[in-house]
Amino acid sequence: MFGAAGGASTATVKAPAGCRWSATSGADWIRIDAGAAGSGDGTIAFTAAPYDGTASRTGSLVIAEQTFTMTQNGCTLRLQPTELTAGDQGGLLPLTIETDETCRWAAESPPAWMSIEPAAGVGPARATIRIDENPGGTRETVLRVNAQPVTIRQAAEPEPCRVNLSVVPAAFPVGGGQGLLRIETGRECEWRADDAAAEGVTLGAAAGIGPAQVPIAVAANTLTSDRRATIRVGAASAELLQTGQQSCTYRVDPVRSLFGMDGGTGTIFISTAPGCAWTVRTQQAFFPVLRDAGSGSGSRAVTFDVPRKRGGRHLDTGAIEFRWAAPSAGENVWIGQTGDCEIQFPRPVEQSGSAYLLSFAAAGGTQRIQVFTEPPAICEWRIQDSPAWLTAAYFGRSGPPPFSDLLRLGSAPLELTAAPNPSSAPRTVIIRVGETPLTVTQAGR
Repeated sequence: MFGAAGGASTATVKAPAGCRWSATSGADWIRIDAGAAGSGDGTIAFTAAPYDGTASRTGSLVIAEQTFTMTQNGCTLRLQPTELTAGDQGGLLPLTIETDETCRWAAESPPAWMSIEPAAGVGPARATIRIDENPGGTRETVLRVNAQPVTIRQAAEPEPCRVNLSVVPAAFPVGGGQGLLRIETGRECEWRADDAAAEGVTLGAAAGIGPAQVPIAVAANTLTSDRRATIRVGAASAELLQTGQQSCTYRVDPVRSLFGMDGGTGTIFISTAPGCAWTVRTQQAFFPVLRDAGSGSGSRAVTFDVPRKRGGRHLDTGAIEFRWAAPSAGENVWIGQTGDCEIQFPRPVEQSGSAYLLSFAAAGGTQRIQVFTEPPAICEWRIQDSPAWLTAAYFGRSGPPPFSDLLRLGSAPLELTAAPNPSSAPRTVIIRVGETPLTVTQAGR
C-alpha cells in the first residue's frame, strides 16, 4: 500500500534455476524500474507515482503470469481551526492547511465580504482570510477547501455609542469602601462622567474612550439614615446604596472602673464596625482626664487618667460619656476613686502603740481576724508582702498570697494560716493589709 506521495518498492521472485519469467505493470501509475525479466531467483524494482486525488486507487503487477494487486491512498486534508470569529471592523484571520506534500487543494469561491490568499496550492500551507468591515448585522458563512469546512462568523456593527453603567457592589456599608463602575460602550466611543459627582463618591477617572472599569471610593456615611448616590455618564446612570449610622451596633467595655488613692491609667474599649461614628467626653473636666476626648469611628481603645488623690475619705465618682446615633444613643462608664482609709484589727491581733501583732505557735494553724475599715464601705485593701509559709483566705479565695488581683472594699473577715515551723528559731514577717502593716510571728519548735 502506498501513500499519496507514492514511492519506490521491490518484489522478490523465487524460481528454479533456468526457469524464465517476466514482469509487467497493469496500471499507468506503477512503473517497473529494474528486473522486468529474468530466470531463477530475482528482484523487481518498481515505483508508484504521486497521487493528488482524494479517493484510493488500485493497480497491479503481473509477475510470471501471477497478478499482484496494489492500493494507493488518496490525499487527506485538515483545516485548523475549524471555526473563526471576526469583529465588526473585520481584519485578517489565519488558516492552517494540513495535507500531504504532493496533494493539491483549492478553496471554493468565498462570499463578497471575504477573500482567501492563497486560494489554491500543493502540500501544507498557511492561508490568510481577509474579512471586510461589517456595515450591518451578524453574519456567518462556511468556506470549504477540498470539501473540508471552516465556519467564519463576524460580529454586527455596534449601536452608535450607547452607554450602559453598573456599580459593583451595588450596596456599601456605613464605613464605605472600594468598588468598580463598569462602563459598557463601543470601542471608539468617548464618555465623560457628570462633573457633579455623587455625594461621598470619588471616581478613579472622569473620562475615557471605549469600555472601562473605573475604580470608585465611597466615603463613610455620617448620616443617621441610609443614602443613595447616582453616578451619571451622559444619559446613562447607575445608583448605589449606603447604609446609615442607624445600622451600627456598639459595645463598651468595661463600664465600671475603681481606683485607689494613687489613681492610675485606665483603658476603655469601644467596639463597632468601620465608619460607625461616636463621641466621647467626661462629665467633669478634672476627673477622670481623657487623653483623647472628641470623636472617632470604628473600634478603638480610649485611654484616661485618674490623678492621685490629695486627701479625704470620701468616694469620688465621675463618668465618661460615649454617644452615638440611635437606637441605643450611648453608654456612660462609671469611674470611682476611694479616699484615705484607716484599717484596724481587733483581737486576736495585739496592738502595741501603732503596731499590730499576730502570733502563731510552732505547729502553725489558722486564725480568723476581722479587718475594720473607716469609712466602712468604700476603703479598698489587699494583702501584700506575704511569704510562702503564710497563706490567706478572703473574698471567697484562698491560697498563698499575693492576691494582688483581689481588691476588697470595706470591712471583711480574713483568715491567715501558718505552716509548721521546721526550725527551732522563731520567724517573723511583716505583711501589709492595704497600707497598714501587720507583724506575724511564729515560735520555733
